[in-house]
This record gives sequence, C-alpha cells and structure tokens, in this order.
Amino acid sequence: ETYLRHLVRYRSVTGNKLQCDAIINYVLHSLPVVAKSKRYECNGVKSLVVALNEKSLKKATLCFHAHLDVVDGSNAQFQLKKTGDFYTGRGVYDMKGSAAVFLSLLNYYAQIKQYPDVQFLFTTDEEAGGSNGTQFVLSQGIKSRFVITGEPTNLKIGTQAKGAIWVKVRTKGIPAHGAYLMNGKNAVVELIKKMKTILSLNTNTKKGITVNLSWIKSDNAIANKVPDSTEAMLDIRYFSQREMILDVLNSIKDVNTDFDIDLDAEPVICSQNNKYLQTLMSIVKKENKDNDPTIKCLGGSDLGYFAKVGIPGVEYGLSGIGHHSTDERLNISSLDVYFNT
Repeated sequence: ETYLRHLVRYRSVTGNKLQCDAIINYVLHSLPVVAKSKRYECNGVKSLVVALNEKSLKKATLCFHAHLDVVDGSNAQFQLKKTGDFYTGRGVYDMKGSAAVFLSLLNYYAQIKQYPDVQFLFTTDEEAGGSNGTQFVLSQGIKSRFVITGEPTNLKIGTQAKGAIWVKVRTKGIPAHGAYLMNGKNAVVELIKKMKTILSLNTNTKKGITVNLSWIKSDNAIANKVPDSTEAMLDIRYFSQREMILDVLNSIKDVNTDFDIDLDAEPVICSQNNKYLQTLMSIVKKENKDNDPTIKCLGGSDLGYFAKVGIPGVEYGLSGIGHHSTDERLNISSLDVYFNT
C-alpha cells in the first residue's frame, strides 16, 4: 500500500515533465540498495530499467514492464483512498498498482538475497503512444526473452491485443462572414462529412473495429465567421482488416482534406506454444483457480514495440474497474494474488 499511495500522489499525466520526472525519481529512491539501474531519455521523456544484477540490465530472461504515466483526472483522484474492497485513485488500475507490486518484488528478492535474471522497465509516455519510452529503450539494445506488461487484465493473461491507428484529419475551407455563407466554404461542415465516412467503420463490438472520435478543433473563436480550417483526432482499434481501414482513410483525401497517422501499432499475438506463456498459464491456473486464464485485450499497450524487435509477451495485470474514468478502482485482494503469481 505504501508504494501505491506514493505513486498515486504524482500527477504523472503524459506530458507533465515535472511530475513524470519526479515519479521516476521516487522509483529510484524506493529501490533496494543492491539494485542496479539505468536511466534513458528521449525528447525529454524519462524511462528507467532496473535489475538485481548488472547483466540483467541489458539482457534478461524476463522483463516486467510498467508505465507510470496516467490520463488526467480531478485533484481528488490523486489521493489513494480505500472504499470497501477497493482502492480508488487515478492510476490504481492502469497501472500504478502493477508498478507498486513490481517495487515490492524487487525489495522482496533483495531481502532474501535471490537475484533472478529479470529486468524491470518503467516508462512515462505509454498513454501518448510509447515511442519516446519503450520504443526508444528497446532501440538502445535492451533485450529479454519474454515480457509481461502489467496492464489491467483482471488477473487474466492477454495473449492478443488490438492494433491501434491514431489519425489526425485536417480540412480547409474558405473564410467568409457568417451571414454570407455563399461566399465561403465551411471547413467544419466538410470535416463532419469526412468523419461520417470513417465512423462508418465502427462496429461498436469487442471483436470488431471500433472508432473513437477523440476531439475536433477549429481556430475559429467567433460566431459570425465561416471557419476556414479544422482538425480532428480519431482512435481506431482492430484485430484485422487493417488494409481496409487504410483504404477508407485514403478515400477521404482531396484537395481540401488530408490526414497524418500519429500512431500505427499492429495487433499483437503471443503464440500459445511459447514456453514462458505456458509456464505463466500453469501458475495462473493454480494461483487464481482459473482453468481458462487467457483473453483478447481491446486496448493497446507497448507490447507492439517488443514484438517488433522479436520479443514475445503478454498483458497480465490486476483486477479492478474504471481505468481512464472518474471512478477508477483496484480490487485490493488482487494485489496479493498478483505478487504471489
């Protein structure tokens, strides 16, 4: 609880450099004396690799991965509270709870003087795509044979994860007085037409394609002007049909409409024949009394960056509800189960 209470206090919202740097420093100061660590930084984003022996910092059998950044919330959410069987607070479920368990593991093994061939990777930009954190650290030659990222999975093993495409669409118009529409071309109206095309991909199902219209922006700040530019961000998730999605995106392009892909993470699948996965499955079945411990994950994670450099892995994290919501909760009993696993 102590680690989690401190971790939650940091408003380590993606892009808040001061707080993200501070939470990395807290992790450093919470390590056992025997721990080895190496900091990494890319475009102002800090990450930390930790191990209990020197060689595991660079190459290990197993990597435990946790992101310490969170989406923003109310001031009250940055205080850990206990409500019945749950802890509440921003990041308790996604995924400072897992990070707290990883810190406990490091200190436990240091105390009993066992130094397993394991590395721990803590990053601070997963919610923004992870390119300056996990992707950069892996580009520096950090390797492992298998990775477990502590994303929230309710003590299930996520062997598959949807791919993600974050696309920013821009439209141009012709400015005019709001009373003289015939003299202009409304960029917002044109954008809405394009959004309908992309949103037609949305199946609103767990197995199918989902499209979230994240935001729409316009430079126009007054009522009596025809807006001449606007942009929107969409978050597209999928297990398959990537080429069809790209075809639809390309179909909206014209002289006044263009788009950029800010994130293109393909789906991740871990083979059921992987020996490390099979070991984890047998342990989870025993510890959790769960004969069917694997799931497909709807959200993305940094696993895709590991997969691109040939490192297989899974999502395996704590139980709770409400990640990214106003009521984020962590099931307290899952902490012990997760630690023991």
